[in-house]
Amino acid sequence: MKYLLDFDRTVFDMEGLYQAIEKQNPGVDLGSVTSLKGIDLESLLFPDALDFFSMVPLENIEIVSSGFGLTGQWEVEYQTKKIELSNVAKYVNQVHVVADSKISTIKRIARESDEVTYVDDHPQNVSSAVQHISGLRVVYLDRSGEHKLMTGARTISLLSELNVTMETL
Repeated sequence: MKYLLDFDRTVFDMEGLYQAIEKQNPGVDLGSVTSLKGIDLESLLFPDALDFFSMVPLENIEIVSSGFGLTGQWEVEYQTKKIELSNVAKYVNQVHVVADSKISTIKRIARESDEVTYVDDHPQNVSSAVQHISGLRVVYLDRSGEHKLMTGARTISLLSELNVTMETL
């Protein structure tokens, strides 16, 4: 089983980053590489993501991220630097940062692999994956605790629930 994980809010705490930027680099532009200066981004990887990384061989995990997000549209350079500074690459086989929609990248990876599960926290990305990529297992990560349901996708609250969820499919 190959797992494709979104980065922001799926494995990485964006709200924590915004708080750290406000404290460490007040007044800088959000979404700039400068805003990341002096911040320990690795400490912003969610604990449940680290648990998941310890349970699944890294060759079975890839990150697929884009500049489009809930709180803004970021340049690929910024997104790439943020991911690099988080050190998530040591837990995964490959990191894909795309300029716009992730769907074509996910579709390509899904065609090249037998079993693929895609996990994202953004409802629009989940719906798009369900609609446009047949045979893909799609999981909605709802960190709100409300356990919102999405048509065609499983819902989890923590990444560490992923293996259990997939075993029950």
